[in-house]
Parts: sequence; C-alpha cells; structure tokens
Amino acid sequence: MRITDETGSEYQEDIAKMLRWEFSWYDAGAATLRSARACLRAAEIARTFRKARSQLSRPILKDPIALLSAEWLADTFGMDVVVLIRHPAAFASSVTRLGWRFDFNNFLSQPSLMTSDLAPFATEIECAARRPPDPLAEASLLWKCLYRIVDRYVTQRPDWMFVRHEDLSLDPARGFRAVCEYSGIAFSGSVAETLRRNTSTENPVEAPAGAAHFLMRDSRANASAWHRRLDPREIAAVRASVEEVSCRFYSEAEWPD
Repeated sequence: MRITDETGSEYQEDIAKMLRWEFSWYDAGAATLRSARACLRAAEIARTFRKARSQLSRPILKDPIALLSAEWLADTFGMDVVVLIRHPAAFASSVTRLGWRFDFNNFLSQPSLMTSDLAPFATEIECAARRPPDPLAEASLLWKCLYRIVDRYVTQRPDWMFVRHEDLSLDPARGFRAVCEYSGIAFSGSVAETLRRNTSTENPVEAPAGAAHFLMRDSRANASAWHRRLDPREIAAVRASVEEVSCRFYSEAEWPD
C-alpha cells in the first residue's frame, strides 16, 4: 500500500512512536498476545526498545513493502533512503522458491497508483487480478511494477542512495561501507564484524529449508544462485516480461546467453 499526505494521518503517530523507540502494550493489542510465546516476544521487543532509547540508537526501518511509501516516509520523517535493487531473475527465482504469491487486486484497489506509476501496465495487472498467472510470470510482473517506481525515484530523488544487491553481495565490505557513510553510521567494530560473519564464504549459499529469513549466506556465491535455480527457458521468459524496465538497471551482459 502507498501512504501519501492524504492518507498519512492514519499511520503517522504509530510510525513516529516506533522511531522514538516507544513500545506500547496497548498498541500491541490483546488479539496478538493470546499465547505465552507471543507475550514473551512482545516483552523482548519492549526491552529492546528501552535499551535502544537509553543508548540513543538510530532506528533503521527495513521493509520491502514500504517501497511504495518511501517518498512519504522520507518527507515526513526526514529519513535517509537506501533503495536496494535486485536482478529480476533473482527476484523471481527467490519468490517462486519460497512459494510467495501476490494478489494484484492490491494495486487495483489504489486508483492513484493505477493512474500514475502503474498506468502503463494496467491491462496486465487487471488480467493477473482476474486470473492469477503462473508463479514465475506473476513474480516477473510484480518486479516490473515495483521497479518502474524505482526508476522514477532514481530520477526524482537524487539525494537517495540506490544500490544493487549483486554489487553488495560480490563486494560486501566496499558496498556496506558506502551505505554506512551515506547513512552516517560508523563502519567499524561490531558493524564490520557482523557483516563479515553474515557474508563469509564459509556460510551456506542457500538458506536452510523452512528458514526464509536466514541471514548468514555465502553472499558471493548467492549472487548468482538464480542461474542454477532457473533453466534457460524460464530466464528467457522473465527477461521478455521485464525488459522494458530492467534495461534501466541491468545490461545485456548481465543476462546469461
């Protein structure tokens, strides 16, 4: 969902509380705390927030779903925005491997989105909403929609940072040093060591089964994992679907022959 100045009042205070490291048991809601495990998790979050607030820690909001609201978040809260760009075949490979699906009615329910950024793809989106395509085609269309918006951001938001996932994966120290410099974060000590551990060649290339958010990977090998996951026919299908947008981010040489 895209948050704008017209709809932002509904979310602004809750986000502001989070950015101030304020945890509210009331806001957590009784419906989400029905088990002992959920209560323990909430208590852990509350402790983390208190510690971060006492140390004057700088909050980092990492949320792929927030891409559509990035402009509102930046303008409302003065955020420094880092947009991560990922190869469409890598994106489609990951999404299909995890079995994640997307309902394009989410886009159709937002007229301001459909009449602006996504207008060129309106027919494709309407068709996908009526009859969901196969997972690979669905992921390709989703990538094309999202990265058309990223392409506009590149032009209209020159003060933001745009980083390709592959570049970070192949040279983590250099890439994250630049991200830290942009964000005003010192690239040293625990930050550098955590990066080294999480991207080491000693880590597995793929996440273990059932662990979608497992972070410790051999980042260099993982950058090209989609070459093995997708066959040439599937890669060609993804490219044909996204080419009009992907050419803005990836050259001919970055697709296999």
